[in-house]
Amino acid sequence: MRIAYFSECMLPGQDGVSRVVNRAAAYQRELGNTLCWITAVPDPHLPEQQLSTFSIPVPGYAPYRMSLGWTQALRARLIAFQPDILHIHAPFWLGWAAARLARQLGIPCVATYHTDFISYASYHGARWLAPGIRWLNRRVYNACTLTLAPSCATQTMLTADGIARTRVLPHGVDTTAFQPRFRSAAWRKPFGADSCILLYVGRLVWEKDLALLAQVLPDLLARRPDVTFVFVGDGPARATLQSQLPQAHFLGYQTGDDLATAYASSDALVFPSATETFGNVTLEAMASGLTCLVADAGGSADLVEHRVTGLKFTPHCAHSLASNLRELVADKTQRRRMAAHALVFAQTQTWEAILDQQQAVYAEAVAHLAYTGATLWVSSDRSQQPTPEAARELPSWHSQLA
Repeated sequence: MRIAYFSECMLPGQDGVSRVVNRAAAYQRELGNTLCWITAVPDPHLPEQQLSTFSIPVPGYAPYRMSLGWTQALRARLIAFQPDILHIHAPFWLGWAAARLARQLGIPCVATYHTDFISYASYHGARWLAPGIRWLNRRVYNACTLTLAPSCATQTMLTADGIARTRVLPHGVDTTAFQPRFRSAAWRKPFGADSCILLYVGRLVWEKDLALLAQVLPDLLARRPDVTFVFVGDGPARATLQSQLPQAHFLGYQTGDDLATAYASSDALVFPSATETFGNVTLEAMASGLTCLVADAGGSADLVEHRVTGLKFTPHCAHSLASNLRELVADKTQRRRMAAHALVFAQTQTWEAILDQQQAVYAEAVAHLAYTGATLWVSSDRSQQPTPEAARELPSWHSQLA
């Protein structure tokens, strides 16, 4: 199978999206499939052909770029690649251009909805952008054969916003890279080997609801000198957070064994974001043997069962977060019990199992095209619809295409 990936950034470790896409690409290489990348920020280490779009820096996020167009020569090179399927990992112009190209070529187009830009807008004083983003999302994702939502919460949101043909397909976790064996007494020593170490992992940006942590942590850390809070990650909010939380420790961006050690050597993950479509760090922490305290919203809420594998607090509520933090640090026995259940759950969420499902989606999309004998968007012509016998063999989301 020949697959064209559309993603704004392919640099590994840039964010959760790039990590997910790179892991999926590795799986496709193992299957012997051929890949091509259309991106604004290429990775020089990728072995496949990469086609760079015209792009500009995203305002306020200098490392990120947004595609605005492609040349006819780039389009011709993509067509010459002869893809069997397109997979969109980027919204806005790049996603829309990919969906249009798939229509013109008569091939299936699958999208994964990674980022809740509508919620992000409100964190940056641009709530007025939300209607336009919703309209654009409908244009892009309704032009696709199928949109994959990483969580039930995200699927519900997409449906409410008028996006049809969705299916839940969560992300996986590398259970060899993240596991309890990375726990290190040496890592814990600078923070107090016997202290309760709470960990945050992720970009330091306000849309992760870090203002809530800045609001409730000073009181907790003052009352509980045996509790230490550690931030792993970097971003534009770091300087302000460091001034607001001088008691906390900021380790910066980490990856590989360093990140795995930080997870496994801590006692719990605290992740207040209510804007996650999935919650990669939550699952990585669970695989590392941690219980997690997360907002009862977005993708992380799907992963955590309250008082079984972790705790959930009311989103955006400082009082609820503070109450759950007190419960988390008060009972070591409960923490360890929930962490044990979290580990068992995480070990069922391997990338192999998840990507096998993704491959089945690709096969279904291609099969649909073979059954109909027409492009997936031409649904008004009933003569192009499959026979009742063939329709019974189609995936459940096929009926929504008509």
